[in-house]
Amino acid sequence: MLSASKTKAVDVPAPSLLRNWVRRAALLCLTLALLACAESAARRGVAEWFYHRQTVEGMRLAVRWNPQSASYRAGLADALESSTLEVDLREAVSLNEQATRLEPQGAQYWARLGAAYEADGRPADAARSYRTAVELFPRSPQMNWLLGNFLLRQDDTARALTAFRHVVAGSPAMRRATYQTAWGATEDSAQILAAMIPSRAEVLADYLQYLVDTRRLDAAREVWRKLLDGGFPLPPGGALRYVDAVLAEQRSADAIAAWQALAVREPNIYATEHRPQNSQGAHGAMIEPGGNRVTNGGFEFEVLGSGLDWRIAPADGVTTRVMAENAFAGARCLELDFAGTHNVEYSHVFELVPVEPDTGYLFTARVRTRQISSDQRPRFILRDARDERLLRVETPAVPVTSDWTELRMEFRTGPATHVIDLRLVRSQSRKFDGRISGTLWIDDVRMIALDATARVAARHAPARPSAREPTPGPATLRKSAR
Repeated sequence: MLSASKTKAVDVPAPSLLRNWVRRAALLCLTLALLACAESAARRGVAEWFYHRQTVEGMRLAVRWNPQSASYRAGLADALESSTLEVDLREAVSLNEQATRLEPQGAQYWARLGAAYEADGRPADAARSYRTAVELFPRSPQMNWLLGNFLLRQDDTARALTAFRHVVAGSPAMRRATYQTAWGATEDSAQILAAMIPSRAEVLADYLQYLVDTRRLDAAREVWRKLLDGGFPLPPGGALRYVDAVLAEQRSADAIAAWQALAVREPNIYATEHRPQNSQGAHGAMIEPGGNRVTNGGFEFEVLGSGLDWRIAPADGVTTRVMAENAFAGARCLELDFAGTHNVEYSHVFELVPVEPDTGYLFTARVRTRQISSDQRPRFILRDARDERLLRVETPAVPVTSDWTELRMEFRTGPATHVIDLRLVRSQSRKFDGRISGTLWIDDVRMIALDATARVAARHAPARPSAREPTPGPATLRKSAR
């Protein structure tokens, strides 16, 4: 038996030698990894260079150099579909299918596959692909836009409008195109409003503006009512544009109803003296025969310059302002100061007034003047807003100098008159020095519908009392020479 001392010892590497082996192995692995990364980057760089040549052959080479790229395959498929030389729908379908397998969560690849299936005459497969794209990105305006247009091409308008609802809700920039596409597919305004337009204030206001711009005023009225019924805020600019549009189309009742709704919402902004009656007249009008048709006739509200309110445009040689002193009634009146520097042709203060056809009216206005120097002095003219051949009447000119006095006349609208252009005018003088100077104040402008009894009563009614007793003025009606 051998003793322990005579047993042969086993050689063990020194610690320093072991550390060298580990270091060399790590360095080798790192070098191989860097080489692999460099090779991969080089392949991707070459593939990208080929892809950006934007040719079918270049894209094929890009796919070969980087076969794991879904975008290269989808790009090659698009190129094959649009090429005039190498149209191959079957290959395009195959490439898009490969792209979806490489990136199954990429909604855009499923949408492209849907387009390829549709081009290849496979609508059922296309529908599944488009819906998969939307399921992956349900609120995407772009995916829903593609699905909606596909459904329209399949004559499925109802589902297309549902898809377009997400487009309208999610992308303000795509709204106008969506509205136009929907109206190109159907003229059913109620269906579009119910299925495609979300009940949100800013969307409804935007859609209202589109309908006004495209003169679809029947549909606009339904959107307007939805805004009102839903208690949504009404943007002033959009509301006034709607009123202007219905006035331009001679829809006097719609204009009055819209203005009254604005006055209810914002009583300190929108002046109204139009009072409802129980019976319904032309175009749904609900106006009491004795109510004043002139809005803000006493200038007590800020002049909005749109809708049913006064519109005041600048003119050379004339300064116009609403002043809070020396009014005939209330606290304010309109002042026009003629500087004496121009022989101005003036028609810059006016209001569009809704009226009923074939109806008698009494027009009155209170005026005060100081040293109006010209032979051509201002007067009021009332004419049909669309065709003045149907109606054109004038008051006498204002006096040279007077305290508050009344301009007054009666007239009757024709069977086709719905809106009157009420305007303060002054014709150019033909004299050598025809410049006009002086100051004119206007207040308490009224236009009241009359029946036979009311006409007689109004003719004999005393003047309305005021802080300053008015001086009676001319009460004759003068028709323009034509």
